[in-house]
Amino acid sequence: MSDSEDVTFKWIDADADANFKLGEGSAGAKYRSETGSVNSLTSLNLINVGAKAGVSTLKVEKKYGNGTGALSAQGPSASGDVGAEANHKRVGIDAMAEASLAKAKASAGSAFAEANLNANTGAKIGTDGVKFGILGFGATLGVGGRLSLDTPLGSLGAEGKNGRCPGCRKRH
Repeated sequence: MSDSEDVTFKWIDADADANFKLGEGSAGAKYRSETGSVNSLTSLNLINVGAKAGVSTLKVEKKYGNGTGALSAQGPSASGDVGAEANHKRVGIDAMAEASLAKAKASAGSAFAEANLNANTGAKIGTDGVKFGILGFGATLGVGGRLSLDTPLGSLGAEGKNGRCPGCRKRH
């Protein structure tokens, strides 16, 4: 794989989502012929109410070391998330607004250092962990598989792969 294939660039990245679901569930089983195993599938969604939206600009990322590290930079960005959910994966509430003027991040393995001029404010509290901030000062303990101390100038911490917490290795 050439170096140019490991670089991603986006001018604008935007998303929005709104949910309102009360009391739905399903159950089933799946047989895998290659392994001879049967997996049960259960889904229970008591409540999922909320909305989130975000936009970021000028985003570039370069991965190195066979995916064990990365360097990234991003221009201005803003996002908001408010909601409550109770399902088979997570029980929690979110009320968070994030605004960043510019961000640069370096990671090696699970460790990362991030320079980020931000005013992130709000909280996310649930079975997947806690994230809180007031005008950029705060911490993340488990949410999104991340452990970090945050300031208005940046963050230091560790993040797991595929949403797994680097400390306990559980998927959050």
